[in-house]
Amino acid sequence: MKQHLEQLWAEIYPTAGPCPAVDPDHIRQRVHAALEAVPSERRTPMRKKFRMALVLAAVLAALAGTALAVVYHYHTALEYFDGDTAPLESAVQAVDETLENDSYRVHVDSVLSDSHSTVLGLSIEALNEEAQAALMETRFMPLSILHLEAEQTDSSTISFSFTSEQAEASVRRFSLRLEGVGAPNTLRLSLVGAPEGSGLTLPLETALVGRSVQSAVPLDDGREHVIRSCTLNPTGIELEVEFAAPVRGDRIVEFCFRMVDGSLKTLSQWNGAPLWLNSSHIPTEDGSIRYRYWATFRTLLDPQEVAGVLLNGMEYSFLEPDRAVPAEISETLRPFLTPFVERGEHFYFSAQDAFRRLGASLEQEDERFVIRYLDHTLCLTPNETAARLDDEPITLSIPPLQEGENLLLIRECLQLLGLDCRMYYPEAGQPVHAPDDWVVSP
Repeated sequence: MKQHLEQLWAEIYPTAGPCPAVDPDHIRQRVHAALEAVPSERRTPMRKKFRMALVLAAVLAALAGTALAVVYHYHTALEYFDGDTAPLESAVQAVDETLENDSYRVHVDSVLSDSHSTVLGLSIEALNEEAQAALMETRFMPLSILHLEAEQTDSSTISFSFTSEQAEASVRRFSLRLEGVGAPNTLRLSLVGAPEGSGLTLPLETALVGRSVQSAVPLDDGREHVIRSCTLNPTGIELEVEFAAPVRGDRIVEFCFRMVDGSLKTLSQWNGAPLWLNSSHIPTEDGSIRYRYWATFRTLLDPQEVAGVLLNGMEYSFLEPDRAVPAEISETLRPFLTPFVERGEHFYFSAQDAFRRLGASLEQEDERFVIRYLDHTLCLTPNETAARLDDEPITLSIPPLQEGENLLLIRECLQLLGLDCRMYYPEAGQPVHAPDDWVVSP
């Protein structure tokens, strides 16, 4: 709106300078001055009229101010997330910086950081036809024209992900997330090919506040690893994990949440959909082997729903960080390995083995199998893709198989029930082949 007002003002008054802004304080001063100039015997009725005028002026000023603020402080960084982002707005750092070359103009409007990650809100405008064609390609990557360098990182590598949408015919907005770069920090941005030393310097000053617990459990007694910390905020979760030996492949890290209602939930159960933890090595000076495990909540979650976390055989309270009591995670909430089954060109798992570990029921009714897990019911028939999930018809990409009494299902069936299933390689550097196991995460 502000942009349209400024454009209209420039067309009507090309030599009058910038478009004047609405100033509510100035309006109030003028109203009070006018009231003081009115004779006392007329002041009361006039006050009523001026009061109404003042209310209307204040409303108009507030509306105009709100519209202008939304444009000037447009929080593109928040477009990375789904759902109600209002709770994050106080943590967004407003920016108004621009980079430009012959092909592109990049405007950075906002930054949202926590202690380990940062989301940049920016728009990219194409300045010629060739750049416009490239920018509007689905495969366009903002890092193909942008170079980013952080003053400090807390991982051996920085990973990137982004969302985007077209704003105008030659403009796209991006929300770019950097994992391993948090606040406080300094981030430098420049256009690819620009002279060294050119570009922007963005101080990352505001860190999104989260809940955190620390664990001092010793790494002994045959432990493979210890989770040293767990930090939770509306945008994601981060764990710092110390290992006893160098990590050569996949590892299973176990934890679950104590909700405020007293129940226990896994990360995926709280999220309402499967979530997988990413990991990256943390450089250390003391020789310890540490990794950061994290997951991003694209649909924001409320940490106020969580009272504590179970890890390392203990339950830690987010409400009382110094409080810890012995506690074990239920078997049905723990990740586990189940045999990897390959038939033809497709990969399966044993339904009987997996659902026994999950505490789910698996019943056969004539030719149909019925699986009940938490709030979900999945009905399917061997060699058929037609199925039902929670009494709604669905179509499976690959039909189930039955071998004797054993039912073989594809990983899609676990995902439909809110579970995650992945190939598990405990050792790195193996030749490319099917693994021995799947790892299933409730």
